[in-house]
Amino acid sequence: MALNLRTRVIERLQSLPDTQQTARELALWIFEQFPVECAEKKANSGSYIQTDADLLQQLVAEIGGQRTQWQKKHPELKTTESRPRRYYWTEMAAEAEVEAAEGGALPISGGGKSLNEHALYPLLAQFLSVEKLGVRAMRIDEKRSANRAGSGGNEWLHPDLVGLEDLTADWARGLRECVSVIGAVRARLWSFEVKLLLNRSNARKSYFQAVSNSRRVRIVVV
Repeated sequence: MALNLRTRVIERLQSLPDTQQTARELALWIFEQFPVECAEKKANSGSYIQTDADLLQQLVAEIGGQRTQWQKKHPELKTTESRPRRYYWTEMAAEAEVEAAEGGALPISGGGKSLNEHALYPLLAQFLSVEKLGVRAMRIDEKRSANRAGSGGNEWLHPDLVGLEDLTADWARGLRECVSVIGAVRARLWSFEVKLLLNRSNARKSYFQAVSNSRRVRIVVV
């Protein structure tokens, strides 16, 4: 029996309404659940697919390569914009997905566990610090800021997190003194916009929101 990859992928995603799957996770499930069909695909490939690892990689490539075509036939088949891309099945419109995620009603981390955007701020700050990026991040609470732009104005004024990177952290004393004399840049300021879900309905807005926030950031080191 020939392997119908599209059918198997959709079958798997429909059985996991609250879970997102990468192409590799989908391929591994297919490989484990349908050994006869996979063995036939391997045998029919000639010398192109020689090992199980080759077959698994081929399944991953075919899932990614046929994604757009599948989505035209099945609008319920959605993917995230992040990499590695994650696949999931939902009958919600893109705008409704964003509203549900921001309202805490959409499990975005798998396993039925819901998150809110604020829960991601300390995780991002920890990542920036622990992963040797050298960025110390702090939260900006837009609710405590003056707002003269009307409802939602602070959304375009403040980033969710700002981070300070000390470029002189590993500089020798002589280099520090030289840079101090010539007035070169000694620090970099980062701004971060955190989103629970990015899809076609909000990717453009989120991008320009991040750009708008970043353009308002300035730093002077004396």
